[in-house]
Amino acid sequence: MFLAILKLIGGLFLLGFGADWLVKGAVRFSGIFKISAMVVGLTVVAFGTSAPELAVSLWSSWNGKADIALGNIVGSNIFNLLVIIGVAGLITPLAIKKHSLHREMPILLGSGLLVFVFAWSGNISTWEGAILFIGLIAYIWLQIKQSKFERLSEIEGEVKEIEGEVKFEKSFRFISICIALILIGLGTLVAGSQLFVDGAVTLARYFGVSELVIGLTLVSLGTSLPELATSTIAALRSQSEIAVGNVVGSNIFNFMCVGGISALITPDGLQVSKSLTQFDLPFCLLTTTLVIIFFRTGYRLVQWEALILVMIYIFYILHLFGTNLI
Repeated sequence: MFLAILKLIGGLFLLGFGADWLVKGAVRFSGIFKISAMVVGLTVVAFGTSAPELAVSLWSSWNGKADIALGNIVGSNIFNLLVIIGVAGLITPLAIKKHSLHREMPILLGSGLLVFVFAWSGNISTWEGAILFIGLIAYIWLQIKQSKFERLSEIEGEVKEIEGEVKFEKSFRFISICIALILIGLGTLVAGSQLFVDGAVTLARYFGVSELVIGLTLVSLGTSLPELATSTIAALRSQSEIAVGNVVGSNIFNFMCVGGISALITPDGLQVSKSLTQFDLPFCLLTTTLVIIFFRTGYRLVQWEALILVMIYIFYILHLFGTNLI
C-alpha cells in the first residue's frame, strides 16, 4: 500500500510538470500564429491542461481498464464544471461573451450527448470513437476560423508565464525550444500516467473500491489539477475568458479526443459500466445544462451560483462513495 501511495504522489508530480511544460511550449508556439486569447483558452490551454486525462485514459484503455479510462473522462468533466468553475466563480464573478455561450456551450452539451448515445449500448465501438475524434477536428477548425476575426493582445493567467514584453519570433531556435518543451511534456505525462494508474488500481483493490469509483474521483481529481490551477490563477487575475474557456475546451477535448482515441486504440472498443450510463453520464449532462442556465442570466456566473456548484459536487462525492463502496 505504501508503494501504491508513492506511485500516486510520483505520478501526480510528473503529470503536473508534464502538463506545465506542454502548455508553455504550446502557448509559445501558438503565439507565432497570433491566435486570440479566447481561442487559446478553448484550445491550446484547454488541450494542454487536459493532457493528463488523455495520458491516463489511453494508458488505462490500452491495458484493459475501461472503467478507469471512462471514469476519468466523466469524473474530470464533472469536477471541471462544478469545482473549477465554482472555485473560480467564488473568487470573482465569471463573465462570458454572448457568442461563446451560443457557440461553445452547445458544442460542449452536444459532445456529451453524443458520448451518452454511444455508451448506452454498453460499448463505445472503434467507429464511434472515430466519429468523436473527427468531431474534435471539426471543432478545432471552427476555432481557427473564428480566430481570424479576433486579435491576440495578450495571454494571461497560466498562459502568461513570460515576464515583460516578449516578441514571438519565427526563428529556428525559438521553434526548436517550443517543440522540445512539448515533447518533454508529453513524455513526462506518459510516465506520470503509468505510475498514477498503477497506484490508483492498487489502492482500489486494497480498500475494496471499484475501479470506476476510483476513476470518477481520485484519478479524475488528480488529472484535473492543471485545469484547477489555470482557471484559479485566471480568476485571480480577472481573466474570465481564460478561466471559462479552459474548462469548456477541456471538457470538449475529454469527450471527443480522450474518449474517441481511447475507443479507437482498443479492438473491441470501450466497455461501459451500467452505472456510468444510468447515473454519472446523465449527471454530467445535467451539470452542463445547469452551468449554461447560470451563464444565461446576465452572461455571468455570480458567487452564490458558484457556491451551489461546489455544494452539488460535495453531495455527488458523498453519494458516489455511499452507494459504490463494497
